[in-house]
Amino acid sequence: MDHAIATGIPSHPSALPALSENKIARFAAVIILYFMQGVPIGLGLIAVPAWLAANGATPVQVGAMVATSFLPWSLKLVNGLIMDRFAFKPMGRRRSWILAAQALMASTLIVLAVAAPSPQEIFAITVFLLVLNLCATFNDVAVDGMVVDIAPEAERPLLNSLMFAGQAFGFAATGFLAGILLAEGSFTTAAATLGAFVLAASTFVALFRERPGERLLPWTSGEASIECMERQQGAFWPIIKSVAVSTLKPLTIMSLAVMALAMGTGSYIDAIASTLSVQHLGWASDEYSGFTSAVSLVGAFL
Repeated sequence: MDHAIATGIPSHPSALPALSENKIARFAAVIILYFMQGVPIGLGLIAVPAWLAANGATPVQVGAMVATSFLPWSLKLVNGLIMDRFAFKPMGRRRSWILAAQALMASTLIVLAVAAPSPQEIFAITVFLLVLNLCATFNDVAVDGMVVDIAPEAERPLLNSLMFAGQAFGFAATGFLAGILLAEGSFTTAAATLGAFVLAASTFVALFRERPGERLLPWTSGEASIECMERQQGAFWPIIKSVAVSTLKPLTIMSLAVMALAMGTGSYIDAIASTLSVQHLGWASDEYSGFTSAVSLVGAFL
């Protein structure tokens, strides 16, 4: 049965297919969105630490910058609670959050290009990276939720693999490119280049509705889908209760403990690798960025 007849929502015959109806569009959008999550990661874990180390930053300063700017990744549970409770339903359950996060990420990179903080302005750099990672975490949680909503269960294992690969490719590409651009000058060229990419990729993603009949943008025509109306929660308590029940299971607690140990090891390496390589082993900052990006690229491919 035609969707417009079944739901009473006007169809858009000239519009591109909705993500819920087209596998190619769904895969392309998800991969691009996860690739863009790698932008603040590659910038904050590879390019900027190496650049700071080359300009005399200590391991403590680099470690504090990394720890602070990546704090939003430890708070994704809060993002999920907010998104499960609030949504602009005419645009779907997650899409408005995704577009808002991408717009803020592009804007932050443009402002960073204009501000162009020096290597000595570590606090300002940390604030910019904190905002970029906050955008990335909202993107991450929203995309995950959207995939669960609209992708058939049989697709999810492959999509999940492509998500992590896409993020790793974005991480590696950003680290390599930004590392070279930072070594040659200031933040202006690096941030402007990344901002232009995020803006272009976000524009592509914005062309696809979550479900047929929904609004493409807040000011265009369209209505909330039946699926969105049925799935969106109207209160916090049912969400919190469900999360608590799931989190308190022994297997979940064990998984969280293992992840904490793994992340602790990774964080230690992130804090000291750039200063060790640049200040003690004599690498140039772009050499460190290139090597680390190459290793990450191989891992992403595998």
